[in-house]
Amino acid sequence: MDVASALAYLIYGLVGVVLMAQILVSMQPEEEQISFSQKYKVNYIIIVAAACAAGAWVALEVLLNFDEGSSNANNNHGFTRANALRYLGLSSYATQSQIKKAYHTKARTMHPNKGGHTEKFQNLQKAYTALK
Repeated sequence: MDVASALAYLIYGLVGVVLMAQILVSMQPEEEQISFSQKYKVNYIIIVAAACAAGAWVALEVLLNFDEGSSNANNNHGFTRANALRYLGLSSYATQSQIKKAYHTKARTMHPNKGGHTEKFQNLQKAYTALK
């Protein structure tokens, strides 16, 4: 996902949450009891608002982990930090010890002497080198 798409998702998600909140506020009945159809609508709106918020959260994560282009990618053997972490199966908040452990765990299974593919093992090494 590129930056423009992530920004669009973030904006759409935040606008969706605001609109859903306004709809919920406008649906507040004056009387104490809420009909079944109103409860159904409220539950549906809460689910849609949660989906919008989740989309905004994902877009924000993408924006926060974005590396500024090819100059960093060339220095990191073709891997941005976010891509290298994803290749190792780690979150964006991984520590150096977690990165090292994940690398060694995957290297044991991907090594060509252990039946792995040479190209995949080389990509693993490039990802680890990019995170050092």
